[in-house]
Amino acid sequence: MPFWLTAANAFVYRRTTRGEHQFILVDAATGVKQLAFDQARLAAALNKASHKSYQADDLPFDRFELTDHGRRLDFLIEQVRRSCDLASYACTSTTLDVDAGASAMESWCENGGYCLWPPQGRPPKSCNWPLIAQ
Repeated sequence: MPFWLTAANAFVYRRTTRGEHQFILVDAATGVKQLAFDQARLAAALNKASHKSYQADDLPFDRFELTDHGRRLDFLIEQVRRSCDLASYACTSTTLDVDAGASAMESWCENGGYCLWPPQGRPPKSCNWPLIAQ
């Protein structure tokens, strides 16, 4: 399912071709399509950081956000928020507290939009959040 990026006039969809998944970034103004990021470099960085075996054509997330003026890729894998620099593909991680109440986050998710991660705990019910069960 396509999703809009918060700080850009662009949306992303995940294309599947011959069993391989690719994230495609579409500039809404021009219609120009391109790969959203280097999936092979990201998979290698995730494997190094997590000691797991992620594949470039089957990354373990469906949504992400571009932050820091498009220089960082932020996403969630198994209740761990990851943020990767798109120049070096160095990644950092923060574990979320999924047992915290949702009431403190109600104001965090503006206009019912996509919440990449709340400041703490579960997302408010108004968020489009397919990655953590409430």
